[in-house]
Amino acid sequence: MPVRLIKPNQNLRVRINAPRRVDLRFTVEADRPVRTLVFDEAGLKSFDQGEDGRVAEYHSEARRLLEDRVTLPAGTSYLVIMNTDKQDPVAVRYEVSLGAVAYVT
Repeated sequence: MPVRLIKPNQNLRVRINAPRRVDLRFTVEADRPVRTLVFDEAGLKSFDQGEDGRVAEYHSEARRLLEDRVTLPAGTSYLVIMNTDKQDPVAVRYEVSLGAVAYVT
């Protein structure tokens, strides 16, 4: 799994290209709690304009370990991993797959 450092009050975005309606399976491990959300392109735009995540197709409470699955429509979606801490960075490992084939860019 890739390991990334997310700065305080920042997020990591993983772009996912689904060729058809599929299940996204993902695992997120962090050294401190992070929030995980999944957006379509319109939802991500709203989120960037200040929406609090209610526009997400999926969202989790802050956790250190999350393994889950969500059904995505065909097209582009984004897995967003948020560091909500205002002072400290967080180290995150993540893995995503669509069925048996991963389409991550």
